[in-house]
Parts: sequence; C-alpha cells; structure tokens
Amino acid sequence: NLGLVVLDEEHDGAYKQDAEPRYHARALAEEIARRRGAVVVLGSATPAVETTWRGEAGEVRRLSLPDRVGPARVRAGNEGRRTGDALELPPVETVDMRLELHRGHNALLGERLLETLERTLARREQAILFLNRRGMATVVLCRACGRTLMCRYCDIPLVYHADRGWLLCHRCDHREPPATTCSACGGGLNYFGAGTQRVEEEVRRLLPRARVLRWDQDSLKRRGGHETLLRRVEKHEVDIVVGTQMVAKGL
Repeated sequence: NLGLVVLDEEHDGAYKQDAEPRYHARALAEEIARRRGAVVVLGSATPAVETTWRGEAGEVRRLSLPDRVGPARVRAGNEGRRTGDALELPPVETVDMRLELHRGHNALLGERLLETLERTLARREQAILFLNRRGMATVVLCRACGRTLMCRYCDIPLVYHADRGWLLCHRCDHREPPATTCSACGGGLNYFGAGTQRVEEEVRRLLPRARVLRWDQDSLKRRGGHETLLRRVEKHEVDIVVGTQMVAKGL
C-alpha cells in the first residue's frame, strides 16, 4: 500500500550507484511509484540540473518553498488555525581575503571572522566553523616540476592528515607516508590548501583560551560517534566547533 516516496537532497551524487548493478535511486523510486500508483517528492534546495529542466519542461510539477519554516502558533480571531512565521535568513558577509593580504594579514582566518569569534567568546556563546574538506593539507605540489601527488588508483590528489601521519585518498582510502621530495624529479614539496585539521590548529593558535572541537569523519572514529560529540556541545564543554558538512546538516 505504498502511497508516497520521498528523496531528500535528490541532487546528491550518492544516489548514483557506480558499481554493478548500476542504477540511480531517483529513477528507481520513480519507477516503483509508477507501478504502485504512488507519489514521488524530490526535495532539494539545489536541484540537479536534469530535475530543474524537467520542472521547466513540465515533466514534473515544481513546488517552491520561498520561506523558511518557523514555529507554528495560534493567531487570535483566526478560528484557532495554526500558522507558521517564517524565520529570517541569517546575515551573510563575504570577505575578500586578497584585500586582507594586501593589508599584511596573511592568517588562515580573516580579521572580520576573528573579531566575530572573539565577541562570541566574550559573550560565552558558541560558534561553528564549516569547511567541507578534511585533513591538514589538501594538495601536495612539487616546487620544481609542478607535479601533484595523486592516488595511483583513483587519479585524485592525496590529502595530508597530520593526526595520522599519512597521505590519504578520500575515495579509496589508499595511504602513503608523507614524502619530502618529488618521486619524478627529486624536487622539494609544498603542502598547500586547508582542511579541518589545519583550521583547528589555526584556531587553537589564534584563540588559545577557546575550547575547540573538530567534528569530521576522522574525529568521529576516535571520539565515540555523533552522540558523544553532540553531548559535549550541548553541555557547553565546547566553544568553537570546526567541522565538515556533518555540522552543517542540522546542528
């Protein structure tokens, strides 16, 4: 008696199976719903290109939610109907880090962000720093020939994880010890880019009194899972959370 199938975040690449049997969960859901006479809801704030096109072409019905959901309340004189007040979107400020560099500020965190964090700490409030990259350095580059250290199996750049002391492939988990010279030309290597480990290290350096928690796939394995980390945040044992998309989806 299937009546409804919901695919939340329908644009997510994880719905596509890239090994045998190859399929897309979205297409599978639509076929199952077609056979059962059910309704499919594809939910996303950033729909896939093909889903957007189907909506514009009229192949699927587009339902827009222009406002955020707010707490429901009863309005007087409205026959007791529950209505929702849309929550306002938080203010967003974009900072050009090149301008800060011209002023001589070359830290990983911008001056504006540092000021905000300091005010947050002074008010005994908490902050979340979101960066969708794990590790310490995201690219290892040869200074002489320009070669990037790549995974021999997946052909994507290896990421340096300082806490493990390894160069890791985030696709297949291939591991190599960190190199000091280029295997192609013998030149020196530079470790570029920033992941959550580097952000955590920089926050601890710039704000030594802050209690910092890194919340990513690496830290979860060592610290007892989401529930343990969440309890620490709720008990205000943490001032600043540094994390990947795990902290952006609901926390």
